[in-house]
Amino acid sequence: MELAFCRSSAFRITSPKGISVIIAPRRTHPARIWDWYFRNFPITAVNIGVSTHAQFYHDALNRLDAHVLLDRLIGMYAFSNMTIYGLADKHAVYSSCAIYAFKKIDKKFHGTNIEPPDNPRSWGHCLIVVETGGMRSVHWDDNHHDPPGNIWKALG
Repeated sequence: MELAFCRSSAFRITSPKGISVIIAPRRTHPARIWDWYFRNFPITAVNIGVSTHAQFYHDALNRLDAHVLLDRLIGMYAFSNMTIYGLADKHAVYSSCAIYAFKKIDKKFHGTNIEPPDNPRSWGHCLIVVETGGMRSVHWDDNHHDPPGNIWKALG
């Protein structure tokens, strides 16, 4: 198995048979109002592309020249010697170390509360588990730090 960091939260995992997956490719914000990611993820050939949640810096599946796209996978996808599991959970909302107080920003400018369980769709999240070559990798991405017991049980 080969693991490659592709910047931001994106990783590529390649199986011993050469099957490749990229998880969480980024794109620029359509309004270009954020002060990071002024360049899109490069168009990249890959077998499988996966997004973890509906935020611009994790869901640029359009930047992948992929055979299969898995947008916020919940469940299982298997191909050749690679199995990918998606576990539904929630995005991290604790922001004491963030430059931006995004909970307050969302509340003030969008009128939304991002705290689970009634958070908007973009604050839902999928943990991605990839099994290949006798190894198991978990792409945690922006998932909160203390998920419920059913997530820990599914992760083993």
